[in-house]
Amino acid sequence: MSVAVAVRTWRDSWRLVVLLPLAIVVFELLLVRALGEMPAEAAAWLDRPFFKPFLRMLLGADLAESFTATGLMTLGFAHPFLFAVTWIVPLTICTRVTVGEMERGTADLLLTLPLSRAAIYISTSVIWALAGLALCAAPFLGVWLGLRLFPLWEPVDLGRLRILIVNLLALYLSIGGVTMLVGSIVSRRGAAIAVVLTGLLASFLLNYLATLWAAIEWLAMFGPLHYYKPLQCIRPDHSLSQDVAALATVGLLAYLGGLWRFCHRDVPAA
Repeated sequence: MSVAVAVRTWRDSWRLVVLLPLAIVVFELLLVRALGEMPAEAAAWLDRPFFKPFLRMLLGADLAESFTATGLMTLGFAHPFLFAVTWIVPLTICTRVTVGEMERGTADLLLTLPLSRAAIYISTSVIWALAGLALCAAPFLGVWLGLRLFPLWEPVDLGRLRILIVNLLALYLSIGGVTMLVGSIVSRRGAAIAVVLTGLLASFLLNYLATLWAAIEWLAMFGPLHYYKPLQCIRPDHSLSQDVAALATVGLLAYLGGLWRFCHRDVPAA
């Protein structure tokens, strides 16, 4: 662990780490305000052919069957905007040192410092992991603030919604671990981002198609989004441990694989 490398990574990334959680908080606040305006009308379009499978894919269950204020708030934890914003940080930070320095031809200068490659790898990881805490807590903070400003027609169980932070953080860390691995293998930063983003979009698509076509439902289990089910998580009978364990295992194995590869890869001279 190198404080200097961690500070350098923070200096290069602090705008994302600060502004993106704020954007999530504002989005959740506005979403609470919007949802509070349509408690009665919303149930009508939840059963429409297009929306029903799409919401089931996002939330992991049928919202129409759990149409409560607490269930409705899970929309803010599975909105595509939230996914897009939270993916930006690991895709940006995790590829900066593992492949970005290689592509710019400055890796040989960085690695001449009296630091091991493992120290550089881990020091960079500390920043994106801590950023994940802020990003994954931001939706809950936004919902909490929104409910204080715009109360809904019934109380919301914030204790159940707090559980979603753990599931979202596990998803975030798994994506970060895979990104570190991919960045340690490829030689172009754009290619690394494209590979991870393609995998995430494929998981998103498979989850949707699995709600329409039972024959391919088993394929969805190979994507990370299959283990992020906000509406199911707030149900008392749901066990979060299996989903978190699956995401954490993949993330840890990928992260360790990336560490090994980063420590042994050849570095081209500038």
